[in-house]
Amino acid sequence: MITYKVGSAAAPATGTWPCVITHVVNDVGRWGKGFTASLDEVYPAAAASYLEWSSPARPSSVPFRLGNTLIAALAPPDVYVAHLCAQHGLPSRDNPHPLNLVTLEACLGELATMLGRARRDYTVVMPRIGTGFGGAKWSTIEPIIEACFPGRQVIVYTRGPA
Repeated sequence: MITYKVGSAAAPATGTWPCVITHVVNDVGRWGKGFTASLDEVYPAAAASYLEWSSPARPSSVPFRLGNTLIAALAPPDVYVAHLCAQHGLPSRDNPHPLNLVTLEACLGELATMLGRARRDYTVVMPRIGTGFGGAKWSTIEPIIEACFPGRQVIVYTRGPA
């Protein structure tokens, strides 16, 4: 079940910990726009983990490619980030909707599986993923999230009323 709160997913309320801040990243290794700018202000380690993951010079145990998810510690043991590589390229006139819904669902499913194996009950925290630079509508994404996380607390932070 999704709960909506006004605020920033980059700085979730203390009562939601332990949590995994979940967001969509592109498959070209670019960071710093949209939600990532907010995340950077609170947790610079989020950018470092993504940029290291996307660097061809630093191969990861989780290959950097569309459809994969990387979880990185931000403030262990309570705050982690999940980078969902579900956006193909960057938005442009030729690519107005770079979010790939099939890979978003795969990434969320992978995250749900990882959290199911965890020894703690993590809350999934996110902004309205995929609706900014991804170009998707929340009405399309919300049911995917609900299907991937039945029975898990998911908090979506918004800038205003849901």
